[in-house]
Amino acid sequence: MPSPAPARARWAVLTVAVLATFLVNMDEAAVPVATPRIGDALGASLAELQWVYAGFLLPLAALLVTGGALADRLGSRRVLVAGLLVFVAGSAASAATSSPGPLVAMRVIEGVGAAFVLPASLAVLRSAFAGPALARAIGTWVAGAIGGAAAGPLLAGALLAAFSWRSVFAPNVILGAVVVVLALVALPPGVRSPAELRWRWNLVLAAGLVVLVWGLINAVSHGWGSGRVLPAIVAGPLALAALGAVVWRRAAASPAVDAGALAAGLGLTQLSLFAAVGPFFLLLIWFQRVLELSPLRAGIYVLPLSGIAAGLSPLWGRWVGRHGTALLLPVAFVAEVAGLAGLSTIDGGSSYASIVPFLLLIGLAMGALSTCTISLIVRSVPPERGGAVSGTHGAAVHVGNSLAVAVAGSVVAASVAGEYSGALRRAGLPQTPALLSAAKADLAQGIAGSGAFRRPGVDAFTLAMGHAVLVSACVAGVGLACAVAYSLRGRLPFRPVRTLAPKEAP
Repeated sequence: MPSPAPARARWAVLTVAVLATFLVNMDEAAVPVATPRIGDALGASLAELQWVYAGFLLPLAALLVTGGALADRLGSRRVLVAGLLVFVAGSAASAATSSPGPLVAMRVIEGVGAAFVLPASLAVLRSAFAGPALARAIGTWVAGAIGGAAAGPLLAGALLAAFSWRSVFAPNVILGAVVVVLALVALPPGVRSPAELRWRWNLVLAAGLVVLVWGLINAVSHGWGSGRVLPAIVAGPLALAALGAVVWRRAAASPAVDAGALAAGLGLTQLSLFAAVGPFFLLLIWFQRVLELSPLRAGIYVLPLSGIAAGLSPLWGRWVGRHGTALLLPVAFVAEVAGLAGLSTIDGGSSYASIVPFLLLIGLAMGALSTCTISLIVRSVPPERGGAVSGTHGAAVHVGNSLAVAVAGSVVAASVAGEYSGALRRAGLPQTPALLSAAKADLAQGIAGSGAFRRPGVDAFTLAMGHAVLVSACVAGVGLACAVAYSLRGRLPFRPVRTLAPKEAP
């Protein structure tokens, strides 16, 4: 087992790890801000815009386990640098595309690079820190991740105010090059271990995700019970469940793995992020299309959610290092459920001020939940397997994110026409099947129309978004039940452990 690194070296490692995760999460959060502008410039439909986002998340989720195993096998610095170079190349190519299809393809390349960056950045922490110091480092790493998610919309908004949508990819290239240099200078090569590369697992994960997300995105246009969609919605979860069963059996059979903590961390990660990411995606559309805010103001308006999550994550890291996760996990889920339930009551007359308390609750929950679940996962295995388990955590995160965006968009698209019909009726305006059909695609993207038809359009999209947020609140409720059940097992996996001073280390 590697000994913790000296203090100065640990600070250098932490800086590079935080910047790397900041970069990837900044891009992931910036692109949704630009989706309305991308849709207008490239003539993209809602489904195509969902694929611009999912095209990044799917390879990221599918390859994170491989990225983590390669970090263990080849050394975390080498894998981190390689991933950054691929990510930067994909970002530059994304900015040069001129139609939705090539843009999705380049986003896939970005996702492949990010799949190596994230687990390698977390793996270097696992080898440099131990005991309560590891929990504090994870809290700082989470702050970097959420800080990137907070900075992404702001930076994208500022760039879109002055330049075209292509400019949102420029920070990836610039900051990515800086992080590459810092990684080469500051990181040690990393401990190398004979990690197993399970390509078949990744193929099953990728196939299950692609099939399921395709089915969810296309369910509205083809019909939920159609011969094209229903098999995908059934086959995707079956493939993911089979893979989960295999991973569980292998983890449970290993004496070095705390299978209970690992399973709890992975499951609660997916539930908490699934509940939060869908509403975040829809709010960015609501701010720009319904409230008619600029992209920059839309980025500022999501700061209560992402800012409080990033700002308090180091505090949660210290809490977990001292007290464990048994109390914080269920309390954080209560905050998430309350915030989402309140946000689901939104209607066409809601103002931004009325939803700020709910955004604060969700952000408060997300920082605490991310710190708790990452701590559960990372500390369930020995340090030499840090890359593989970091990749597994990242896969859980982005499986939840991918499904959240697909489900949120599908719920809105499925319910917005019915809400529009009711809004037209309440306004005393005529409605015909041709009118409803023509307006449905625009309404699903928050394009509310003009003149007398604008208010019914605003009401329809806002109420449909409320339905999607209510679904997210129900998912968070499931997470709360699971968190309570795990905490009541009487296990505190992270009782503070004494870290050996360098002179005491064997």
